[in-house]
Amino acid sequence: TQTKYTGVNDSFMLTGSGSQSYSGFSYYRFIVNNGGVKTQNGHVFIGDKLLLSSGLINTGTDTIQLDSLATVQEDNNDYVIGNMTITRDLLKGIPYTNGNIGLDINAATSAPGWTTIFRKTGIDATQDGFCSQGIQRYFDVTTANRGNLGAGLVFHYFPHELNGVNKSGLEYFRSDDKGKTWIVKGYTSSDTANN
Repeated sequence: TQTKYTGVNDSFMLTGSGSQSYSGFSYYRFIVNNGGVKTQNGHVFIGDKLLLSSGLINTGTDTIQLDSLATVQEDNNDYVIGNMTITRDLLKGIPYTNGNIGLDINAATSAPGWTTIFRKTGIDATQDGFCSQGIQRYFDVTTANRGNLGAGLVFHYFPHELNGVNKSGLEYFRSDDKGKTWIVKGYTSSDTANN
């Protein structure tokens, strides 16, 4: 079964126009509104929704953990820099947006089961060595079922994460050894208009 944060339906809002910091904690609804960079100090758990309507979050070395049914709302101007994760039970043949973390999964052959998706963004996320240059976003996916899932993936990114890479030159790479070696997987289709 999926878990759902059962704390009080409270909202925590950062409305200062400049830089602010906040502590690691379990938040039901977390809202960033009024610009500036908000710096995270400690592990943050989001029970329902992370909404960035005006401003940035920089997690540093810490992580934002979304509850299995929680969502994040970001755009090219208001987004999270750093680490975010979600774990949920994925079934066969159902398209999952995984809290809008940026990686959609639809397993056609068999159910992935409990799946953890870790997302890293920003300069520290840039992978290279296997190609001329990578974008400022990657995902690390761990599934309970390690067999052939026949999974279709949709990889979302923001234009500012392209890191000088032309959209038409994007390809999907896979690593089974934490980034030591990479295999070009290509792609079936590309929607450069919607990233």
